[in-house]
Amino acid sequence: MTQPTILVFHPDPVEVRVLTGLLRTAGYQVLASSTVKEATTWLTTEEIDVVIVDGTLGDAGPTRFLADARVAVVPGSAFGGAG
Repeated sequence: MTQPTILVFHPDPVEVRVLTGLLRTAGYQVLASSTVKEATTWLTTEEIDVVIVDGTLGDAGPTRFLADARVAVVPGSAFGGAG
């Protein structure tokens, strides 16, 4: 059985590397992005099952990004912190 493909999208490349590493260790297929352009490219070229997105994307806030991406939204945070 194929594991879900997860897109990790966070403006901080360090956060992306950390979460990507954890998810890959757990056996998931992971695509990573620290820019809106790259994340949008992944969403339009790959079959993404889950998107983990930071809640502080500045001008391209996560709600706008996810609405434009036409994916289901499940509230929550994988990044922790009070941010």
